[in-house]
Amino acid sequence: MEIDFDQDQLVRFDLPTFADIYPEQWKERNYNTVQLKIEFLGLQFFNVSGWKGEIIADIKINRLSNNTISLAIVSSHCNVQAIALRSKISSIQGYINNVFGRATL
Repeated sequence: MEIDFDQDQLVRFDLPTFADIYPEQWKERNYNTVQLKIEFLGLQFFNVSGWKGEIIADIKINRLSNNTISLAIVSSHCNVQAIALRSKISSIQGYINNVFGRATL
């Protein structure tokens, strides 16, 4: 998982299971992991605690009653909370995830 501070906020993470339906090109290239990038625009609140190295966490994204978007990333040693005006999926891609999490795109 990665958070990019160059944009409003971009969260990049690998899904825990591979997709059931995916492009033929992914099969041809032997991809075994799906990576998702989500942008959070118009950030209203952002707080991080305990971020160290590679994170394995639960991610929850919800629409609040005032139509803002809440993001919660929680693991045993990391906590990220954010509220944004909007969010969007900026990319979905497959790749080969080798041993020890090293990626081949």
